[in-house]
Amino acid sequence: MRFIFVLALALISLNSFAGGGWAELKPDDYLLWPGTYGKDKIRVQLVDDAGLAIDPGGCATDGAFSYYVQSTLSQNVINRIYSLLLATKMAKQSLRIYVAGCEDGFPAIQSLQF
Repeated sequence: MRFIFVLALALISLNSFAGGGWAELKPDDYLLWPGTYGKDKIRVQLVDDAGLAIDPGGCATDGAFSYYVQSTLSQNVINRIYSLLLATKMAKQSLRIYVAGCEDGFPAIQSLQF
């Protein structure tokens, strides 16, 4: 019985970490949209030469070419993510994004690392 409990706990723990991944954004590889087509969502659109977005959640059916910042994050976190995206874009610096889950059919940005 103890073995089954430990096995179930291990599977739940592994599942909670599955489905996410880090990607590097170089300043010339993306366009930053503060709002997209009347939606109050931050979009990071990859330019043609940058390839496809990582899509660990399998959100896009024809390949992902954009990321959205996850709208369920607090407004304070969303503001900080946008500020860091804009600052690194203007300073021509790269940064890393953590992508997990989906937002409007595209991979969702959960966190940044500079």
